[in-house]
Amino acid sequence: MNISRLNLLIIFSLTIFPSAGYPAGHSPLEWLPSGSYYKTTIFDPTAPQTSASILAYQVQGSLKERVYSPINIGTQKMVARHDIDEHQGIELGLEFGLHSQFSIVDSGETLMGGLQNTDYRIGAMIHYRTNRSVWRVLLFHQSSHLGDDYMLRNTFFSPNSKVLNYEQLSLTRMHSRAHSQYYYGFGYNVSPNTTRKRSAFQGGYQYRHPFNANPKLSYLLGLHVKADEQNDYRPNVKAGVGIELGSLSKNPFMIFMEYYHGNLPYSTLEYQIVQLYGLGVYFHL
Repeated sequence: MNISRLNLLIIFSLTIFPSAGYPAGHSPLEWLPSGSYYKTTIFDPTAPQTSASILAYQVQGSLKERVYSPINIGTQKMVARHDIDEHQGIELGLEFGLHSQFSIVDSGETLMGGLQNTDYRIGAMIHYRTNRSVWRVLLFHQSSHLGDDYMLRNTFFSPNSKVLNYEQLSLTRMHSRAHSQYYYGFGYNVSPNTTRKRSAFQGGYQYRHPFNANPKLSYLLGLHVKADEQNDYRPNVKAGVGIELGSLSKNPFMIFMEYYHGNLPYSTLEYQIVQLYGLGVYFHL
């Protein structure tokens, strides 16, 4: 079933929910609601959020010094929401992510930089909220393409790997408690013709707590772990700690130190084992 058919099915299901228990004239179905039951997983490199980072880039087995700068543009928007009661609800939404990666290397004579790769992701999701937990079903399409700058600099003109071009269906549970959220889930590559292996697991934890003197400021920290069958379930780990500005607003601004170790989190160069560390700024559209 393609994404458009899935969306039509979900919207139809939402519209036939009974409206018993609601005041006269009140519709249980809300179109284009603000926010989401499911909090953005900030420390997931592929999450639909807007960010820019400057990172040291070390590739296992290479002595070449590099700077790596992933620049992401992403958003998540709920299309329809049905609050069943005070503790339960279901919502339908869409997400989009554009993940561009730039690298700067020392060629021996001068510094050379350029676009290394660009990833595209578009998906549709259902969120079901019950008490303090949110279940998420996500179907997305992923596409990844080497940049011209990288290909020219490395005289790389042969066909490259297509393992990052696929569709995945995933189920994730997020549980919230006080200032914390933790989540875990399973994904499966549903593309009928694919060169990528099928299974993937992920989990993580994020914590934000406002400063007592100024509730508009919060400190945050988190951890995200992902393991793909494609990479022999080698754990890819990202961690960070920093500050959130405007915690009471709809679009907070975050700045934190981040660290990543594992397969390159983006691009057809995923097979590289890397260590990335530096500074990132994040905000949500």
